[in-house]
Amino acid sequence: MHRILVFESSPKTRELLLELLNKHGFIVQFADSAFFEQALSGEYIPDLIICESESPNDIRYGLLQKLRRYFFTARVPIILTSYSYSNIDIQNAALLGADDFIIIPIDLNRFLLSINFQLHKQNVSHDSFAPSTKNISHLLSHELRTPLVAILGFSEILAEKRRTLASYDCLELLERITDAGKKLLRFIEKYSQYLECEAIRKSARSRTRLREARVTSSTAILYETCFTIALEYMRQEHIVFELKEGPAPATEEHLRIILSELAENACKHSPPETPITIKSYTYENSFFVELENHCRTDLELENNTLYSLHIREDMPFSLTWAGIGLSIASTLVNIYNGKLMIRSKPPGRISVTVSLPFSKF
Repeated sequence: MHRILVFESSPKTRELLLELLNKHGFIVQFADSAFFEQALSGEYIPDLIICESESPNDIRYGLLQKLRRYFFTARVPIILTSYSYSNIDIQNAALLGADDFIIIPIDLNRFLLSINFQLHKQNVSHDSFAPSTKNISHLLSHELRTPLVAILGFSEILAEKRRTLASYDCLELLERITDAGKKLLRFIEKYSQYLECEAIRKSARSRTRLREARVTSSTAILYETCFTIALEYMRQEHIVFELKEGPAPATEEHLRIILSELAENACKHSPPETPITIKSYTYENSFFVELENHCRTDLELENNTLYSLHIREDMPFSLTWAGIGLSIASTLVNIYNGKLMIRSKPPGRISVTVSLPFSKF
């Protein structure tokens, strides 16, 4: 039997949902602090979450944001319910990556159809894919859906209220649509790149050919690539380079892609004004690149995309815990028979190390 976690403040609506869902064979749990903590720890994992949506200041909104970020509940479908279909509601749905949006008073047939569809979608995902493919499938759905919800929602508001909106409000909506479009395009480009990398990884001939590649001088590529990413995030003053000149066993294109993804994650997931150290060296017939950065807080360390599980010393990198960009980096490292490792370095620092072995002729 499927378990549904419900965030709902109205006693009348709670009673209606309990009767409806129990009648159709679902196990219903109304959210409280105890069940919320159990969900985060993995002791209680619902198959579906139904949440009344009000505003970003509402406590339930903050709780759902946490549920979306934690490993055990990140992939649980969310259906938002609301008494209105406003700009705020659309933003909430987009930010949470909601799977569906239901207007109150609830159309019971539409509501049940949505619930069954989301549960069926989850079952297909769990039964049909290997772990890494499952993760990418979910990620693809979420990363495409979120900007599309924003684009369609803001476009609808603009179309319906164009005669009454002030010019600055129209401009803000257009900027939001543009930003969402750019995010969508960036993700599509990254996903295409990931598919290309996977095709190479599955081709023995391509892997053999690439493992003979060499970049004769790695320092300039490391410096230029990482510094360019730091500029995008306005972190150029915080980059510390400790580079040792030498060759790298990869093509220049692939080396730049790996470095870009690692540098981007270091910039995104470290506090402003803190150093990001980038080292390179050769040891025992392998080329090493190490990026070290501070973490924002212990809580955010558990929440962010790269470090979504408790980190252990020398924990091998796994595609299952990564975003699409780091999945690309991980795949490329694998193509060159290398390793990508994550290490915790107390107090509050993370080190990501790539090792690429030199082929023996």
